[in-house]
Amino acid sequence: MARKLFDTIKASEAGAASVAANPGASEMLDPPADLSPQALPRIRSARALRGGLMEISANSVRDIDPDAIVSEGPRDRLDVEDEGIAALAESIRQHGQQVPIMVRPAEEPDRYRIVYGRRRLAAARRLGVSVKALVRSMDDTASVVAQGQENSLRLDPSFIEKAVFVGALREAGYSSGTIQDALAISRQALSLLAIVHQSIPAEVIEAIGPAHDVGRRRWMDLTDLVRKAGVDLAAIVEEHRQELVDTASSEARFDLVFRAAAARPGTARNAAEPLRGPDGKEIGSVRRSRKEVILSISSKDDADFADWIQRSAAMLVEEMRQRWRREQSETSFPNEINVKGGPTDT
Repeated sequence: MARKLFDTIKASEAGAASVAANPGASEMLDPPADLSPQALPRIRSARALRGGLMEISANSVRDIDPDAIVSEGPRDRLDVEDEGIAALAESIRQHGQQVPIMVRPAEEPDRYRIVYGRRRLAAARRLGVSVKALVRSMDDTASVVAQGQENSLRLDPSFIEKAVFVGALREAGYSSGTIQDALAISRQALSLLAIVHQSIPAEVIEAIGPAHDVGRRRWMDLTDLVRKAGVDLAAIVEEHRQELVDTASSEARFDLVFRAAAARPGTARNAAEPLRGPDGKEIGSVRRSRKEVILSISSKDDADFADWIQRSAAMLVEEMRQRWRREQSETSFPNEINVKGGPTDT
């Protein structure tokens, strides 16, 4: 009986190694019907070994020819072809590729589709060397979720890069839920990113670049100039083409486009104006569009005051309205007090 048990376990371990080497193999390693119950724990251990070997095989890093990897798919970076690739390539040449990319099998034999790591792939192509890659079998939805989460956790993409990624995923037909999972964002954040991507032409985004230090608020301000003031950003980029080319910083290129857009006739009221206290310290801003006035109060230095503003907003707005009416009345009837009190000397 002991020999039979040993032979069964040995066969199970051999089967596990075979499956790890060939994940498509069909060995199920079911125990014989006449095996005693005491042997089952050992068989389960063999099955665990098989699973572990398969996991090691699946997680192993492979060296793959970059030409065997298709780079198509939703775009998530704006600087894949810029000078940053040269610096990355030099780093890989000196120190080796420290972080593998992820790919998934394509329909053609020995071909793969990129999941994430497009810049590392571009750098490997520039160097003419193989690229280290994890190979995963996954569908389109799992692929874009992995792509978005890896970028968000490791690369901290800029606001406009997220907007470009959202646009690419929406155009590819992915659901809002999948896009939210990929970027780990709320429905409201997804809506704002989609609005920016729809409003700002692709050539403008390309001309500006990732602009990592330009956050949501300023991109929304630029979007308002398009949606509410009708500014043609593409025309502005064309007018300032050489100046944009000569400007190295992506943030500076954003500022150039924004200033030119805000200076367009009829858009002066759209620029945010700072609100300052008696000591000259900025406490917020006010911005006027064609349809609304937006008052922003900073809560960074005085959260209690901001809370009070929020609670008292309706009362404060009504007080301002009554004051405006009184001022309008005094302007319309400047001699009203004299009429009530009798004629005055002239």
